[in-house]
Amino acid sequence: MERLSLVLFIVGISFFSYLYGVASSRFGLFPYTIVRDAWLGGKALHEAWANELDRKPPGSIAFAEPGTMAGGAPSDRPAGPDGDLILMTGGPYMLMSECPELGCLAWIMDRAGTIYHTWPVDRTEPWGEVAQADGFSQIDDVYPEGLHLYDNGDLLVSYHGRDMFPYSVGLAKFDKYGKLLWKNRAFNHHWFEVDENGMIYAPAHEVIDSPLTIQGTNRQIDCEEDKIYEDVILVLSPDGVITRRISVLQSLLDFDYGGLVFLTQDACDPLHLNDVRLLTEEDAPAYPELSAGDMLVSLRNLNTMAVLDGDTARVKWTASGLTLRQHAPRYLGANSILAFDNEGGPVDKGGSRIVKIDLASRDVSTLFPAADTPPELNFFSKIAGHIDLDASRSRALVSLTMQGRVLEIDLRTGDVLWEYDHIQDVGDYMGSQAEDERFARFGINGAYYVEDASFLRMRNR
Repeated sequence: MERLSLVLFIVGISFFSYLYGVASSRFGLFPYTIVRDAWLGGKALHEAWANELDRKPPGSIAFAEPGTMAGGAPSDRPAGPDGDLILMTGGPYMLMSECPELGCLAWIMDRAGTIYHTWPVDRTEPWGEVAQADGFSQIDDVYPEGLHLYDNGDLLVSYHGRDMFPYSVGLAKFDKYGKLLWKNRAFNHHWFEVDENGMIYAPAHEVIDSPLTIQGTNRQIDCEEDKIYEDVILVLSPDGVITRRISVLQSLLDFDYGGLVFLTQDACDPLHLNDVRLLTEEDAPAYPELSAGDMLVSLRNLNTMAVLDGDTARVKWTASGLTLRQHAPRYLGANSILAFDNEGGPVDKGGSRIVKIDLASRDVSTLFPAADTPPELNFFSKIAGHIDLDASRSRALVSLTMQGRVLEIDLRTGDVLWEYDHIQDVGDYMGSQAEDERFARFGINGAYYVEDASFLRMRNR
């Protein structure tokens, strides 16, 4: 009888524990939040340790073939400071020949590979303490994503954290010598825009509890990790003070796009806002239904691009399903936009494409790859991908992020004008002189035209 009582007691305790566990998960009772947060942190650390065991430098894709060197293909664009230069996004262990301490955050070069200016990565600024706060101590895994170069050589940078939750970090501004001017850890991410008054429009994350109810309906989005990224646009002053918050998620729900949000590919990251662009006063007349200051955004996990009213955040225009997991939408003029369509391109050319979309008709034209583009060019980046247009909007620097390549493309003809392989000497990092561990190909988050390089000729401040 005593044994039976003991068995019944154990069964009862087990059943009660199961019921409490279910209730804890459903209603967030103690100790659920502690266990959940520990699991999220442990997941990030596991991914970080896996990368460390892989022995590749952080941010690199693969070791390059022995004998492979960084550099670009021949170009008929003029070299040197008299031709338009290119601003490259760097990071830890990149271009260590110029920035031997920890690599270059960014640099300016010509198409022949001549370096004209660098901004070094600082081991302690701006995010040394952030890595510690997130339970991961390698600052090497905090890296630049978006850049904006000012006329005087100051550089504004958005940062991501590799294998961190959330992966968004913030914004920091440096002078031309790499001295930190200000920083704001507002969980900014991806690519941002600076308007003619110096105001900064930057994507940012806020983390909210799951489930998310689709406003006015019985349907919910339920993330199994119980935390959902709410994508917002933060407007910051030129000195980094937040002046306005615009919830892109709330705008979609408020203006009857709840059904679109419900179609998300990722319940934990419903929108995945990855860019914001502003319509200028100069371009506004070319867009009859829009106004200066309207915000063009890319929502990767909805396969959607949208325009939000610059004053009210009302959704004024959307295009859904015309692209697959797109990035880098750009106002192109003539009531059209340009975008990097990551997975909507022809498979026999690689799988990505650059598209032009008419806002009125929503007709889609593929500008690249062209019909005669050789398949071996392999135009593809499964994630990320960035476009920068020249002043005439006839040429584009296209960063194939996950291939570690940059192509300069003539958008009128489909010709490839220049190609760059983002390969760096990492022998010092690896502590090895072995040929198969000497050079690594890194992902590239952006290449930008520098059409005014006058600050390079300024006297030192």
